[in-house]
Amino acid sequence: MAVVALTSSSLLAEEEDQPISIDKVPAPVAAAMQQAAAGAELIKITSGEEDGKPVFEARWKSGGHAYEISVDPTGKVLDLEKKVSLSELPAAVSQAFTTEAAGARLGTPEEVQADGKTTYEIEIGHKEVTADASGAILKRESGDEEEGGQGEKGEKEEKD
Repeated sequence: MAVVALTSSSLLAEEEDQPISIDKVPAPVAAAMQQAAAGAELIKITSGEEDGKPVFEARWKSGGHAYEISVDPTGKVLDLEKKVSLSELPAAVSQAFTTEAAGARLGTPEEVQADGKTTYEIEIGHKEVTADASGAILKRESGDEEEGGQGEKGEKEEKD
């Protein structure tokens, strides 16, 4: 069973996540979720697996944004996603997504914090595109395919 993120990029679902209440998750997980939500009500909490490892996720809304957090059983935050508008993106990221779309429909972008890095993700047509804060495309996903992006100097960027 896998965990499903707000967009298809973060995690691919093989089976449905299992809803769970906050009092049923390990204490470190609950603490990490509540700290990240900063007093906002956790709307949905699920347990599942990512890459064969247990993961807990929670969703909430605060300040006009929707959030989702993924936490391992020790309370380590694996990633934190925040839905944002195109106007809230760094200018270089917004431009890169608009150029990448070439007239295709743009979904709602997300700011993703994971491993001490911030990236931006967006659905463009039937693919998901990930960029760094400079607007460099890091990854393109379409179904089961992944393509690394080209950096500013033309070298291949690493895929996550």
